[in-house]
Amino acid sequence: MMLRLGYDKHLSIGVVCAGGALGTMMPPSIVLIIYGLIA
Repeated sequence: MMLRLGYDKHLSIGVVCAGGALGTMMPPSIVLIIYGLIA
């Protein structure tokens, strides 16, 4: 989709790779983990 909107190919690949790397470090259940520690 980013390529269709005119973004540079290298920028698009970098954003997707960085997002994928951060996604594995911060699981979607991080809010529940913090809630569990507080409760």
